[in-house]
Amino acid sequence: VACLALGAIARTSEEIQKQVAEAGGIDLVLAAMRGHAGSEEVQQEACRALNCITANSREIRKQVAAAGGIELVLAAMREHAGVERVQERACAALCSIAAGTSEYQKQVAEA
Repeated sequence: VACLALGAIARTSEEIQKQVAEAGGIDLVLAAMRGHAGSEEVQQEACRALNCITANSREIRKQVAAAGGIELVLAAMREHAGVERVQERACAALCSIAAGTSEYQKQVAEA
């Protein structure tokens, strides 16, 4: 539920995305992904939150990538390979995280 709320809040504006990141929202989302790898719902909403948080800021994308966000999203995709909603939200998160950054695009492509 927390990831759902963070995603909903973060998608409202770039300023809110920055506030979520500054308040530790990225770490909380990634911790939820690590702690609940087997939960389809947590992975789905965590990916949605990452998509929303990283939508407008290269700096926030950098923070997510540095904290292992790309790897966690890819792990969610592997763990829940047959769950369409996880796959959709994970792809959206990867697109958002890697947007405009060839290093991250390469990391996703080579995974």
